[in-house]
Amino acid sequence: NHPMGEVTFSEIAESMDIEPATLRENPIIFTGGPVESNRGFVLHSEDYQHDSTMHIAPRFNLSATADIVTAIAEGRGPEKLNFCLGYSGWGPGQLEQEIAENSWLVLPADEALVFNTPAGERYTACVTRLGIDPARLVGAFGRA
Repeated sequence: NHPMGEVTFSEIAESMDIEPATLRENPIIFTGGPVESNRGFVLHSEDYQHDSTMHIAPRFNLSATADIVTAIAEGRGPEKLNFCLGYSGWGPGQLEQEIAENSWLVLPADEALVFNTPAGERYTACVTRLGIDPARLVGAFGRA
């Protein structure tokens, strides 16, 4: 969920033989995870719908076919989107176990946070909403 920087939407479209039109804004390409970094998905607002689009939560859809790349390139794509390359995967029950062990900080999906908050500010915005001071979090732990 970090901007890739080295890959642009235009490069992705061109690699798929899709001629990108003049876009009002070139979407940021995010790292979706370490698995299959040459495959992408788009988390987006409900204003775009295709046969392959999955509705995953109120105000959130997910598309992962070339159709959405074409729609974005032609200016017919969703108004709000996060374009991601790669994904993260877990074995059966693994994610649920990690959540139960408090390995993840979880909060309700928020359209403004996901689509409107600048990428570099999302982490701080999330932990702050949970009432946590990000300066007090540490990546290491021990036993007393």
